[in-house]
Amino acid sequence: MGKMFAPTFFALVFVAIIAVYIKVVLQLPIPGFYKVLVALILASLIVTMGYLLIKRHKEIQEEDSDDLSKY
Repeated sequence: MGKMFAPTFFALVFVAIIAVYIKVVLQLPIPGFYKVLVALILASLIVTMGYLLIKRHKEIQEEDSDDLSKY
């Protein structure tokens, strides 16, 4: 379980930072189309991070205890 803490923590920090960026972009005095476009791009980063986190958790669960044998 300890191996899963770091990836989850950093993913949550990343998502929080991107959420702040989305909030800032939505408050900028620019046309609504650009706000939505930038917010969708940033939201896609959040979705990608979620996918990578799930993939990493599966990878950790399947991993052998002896990683040195891979090198």
